[in-house]
Amino acid sequence: MKARVLSMLIGSVLAGGVQAQSAPQAQAPLPTGAAAPVYQAEPCCNLCPAALVKENYKGDVLSTLWPLVAGKNGWVFRARTDFATEFGPSPESMAMLKQFSQALKKRGTQLMVVYLPSRGLMHEDQSLQPFDKALALANYRAALQRFRDIGVAAAPLDQLVGQVQGDFYLKRDLHWSPTGAEATARVVAKTVSHYPFYDSLPSEEYQTEASGYTAVNGNWQRAIGELCQQNYPLQYTNEYQTTPDSDLLEAEVAPELVLIGTSFSASANQRTNFEGFLRQYLGKDILNMALSGGEESGAWLEYLPSGVFQEKPPKMILWELPAHYLMKDKSLFRQLIPLVNNGCEGKKSLLSSSQKIRPGSGHNELVFSTELLKRDAGDLVMELQLSDPTVHDLNVTAWYGNGADERFTVRQNQRANTGGRFVFSLAQDELLRNENFISLDLNQVGSTQPEVDVAVNVCELDGKPPLSQTARR
Repeated sequence: MKARVLSMLIGSVLAGGVQAQSAPQAQAPLPTGAAAPVYQAEPCCNLCPAALVKENYKGDVLSTLWPLVAGKNGWVFRARTDFATEFGPSPESMAMLKQFSQALKKRGTQLMVVYLPSRGLMHEDQSLQPFDKALALANYRAALQRFRDIGVAAAPLDQLVGQVQGDFYLKRDLHWSPTGAEATARVVAKTVSHYPFYDSLPSEEYQTEASGYTAVNGNWQRAIGELCQQNYPLQYTNEYQTTPDSDLLEAEVAPELVLIGTSFSASANQRTNFEGFLRQYLGKDILNMALSGGEESGAWLEYLPSGVFQEKPPKMILWELPAHYLMKDKSLFRQLIPLVNNGCEGKKSLLSSSQKIRPGSGHNELVFSTELLKRDAGDLVMELQLSDPTVHDLNVTAWYGNGADERFTVRQNQRANTGGRFVFSLAQDELLRNENFISLDLNQVGSTQPEVDVAVNVCELDGKPPLSQTARR
């Protein structure tokens, strides 16, 4: 009986999932000498038509997944990103990334991006969709080179395309498998080892062993259950644990290699053991500051102002970054660049004030001073401390001496623990950054409290970049 039920379930597994089965009925015993029935496992269907309708993808999570499409052998792809053939940030974002990298270098830190190849590049053989892999690979390699051209190191993960034995990514989930994490760690470690500082770092031998297995109910798998009422079998992967050979590591000494990134890397999601594999292949300790759900900015917003970074910047920061992140948010580097030197902390204040505001009451003039009229907007850093620590979005308007105004939103990742502190620079536009600053208005603040206290501090940005390094809109 068990074999028969198992055969029924296996026969329903296909590219689109497992269809719901009714409870098996009791079977009469086979007549003596009768042959046992034979079952053939065959695919039964693709994803339901609802999976192609954009309006069905409701909510903050589902809306980012449209459209999900079935692949071969139980694979599911997010068509817009997995089959992209263009990679890397825009020229404007690359210009700001260059400023950020240079600010880190002034603190003695080299930035390396761990820019992950797409699911389409790594698993084109499991796709049922037309995909120009040759074009995608050429453009992915070009994006890696653009990072290097602005002084940002880039691990050569293009070497992994078509070379990994096993599944680099999970079948029905955004994330990589332990196989993908280990393959990436090998390449990253080899790249880091070529830097002059590498041999001067304390060394340690690490061992990695399988510690069990885990069942993965992937986020795309759950989405299909919601959209189509189709169920997939759980995917099982090994779990690994990496430990040092000795207990000689001095815990009080902060490692000189820091990992920044997303749930691919976060310690809270170590089923894939990327952190451990890095330690093993580097032969060095690392500090993992990745933040699950942190997207591009979350881990940075917590790490840069911390005492760990400010008191002793590391030799290198590894920035794990899935290829679908394009650094489009214009407030990303407005915040990260001044946070390299912790905003206005410990600096001469050009203006400080405080006031109460009522969220939803319209614009509030936060900053205006005749002294600041003498300052170029591009030289200034705004630091706002709100009494409501749950606020992660501010909408402001900056006014400039040529009559221009700039309205923008300063966005913080919702997972980042920033305590209501906002640090940002003004005038990323080359046409505005040398204009005199007039005032800053607060238009909207995402708070549910009736009143919010806002403390304002204005200071000068460390290391004004030359105009040639500034983004032009």
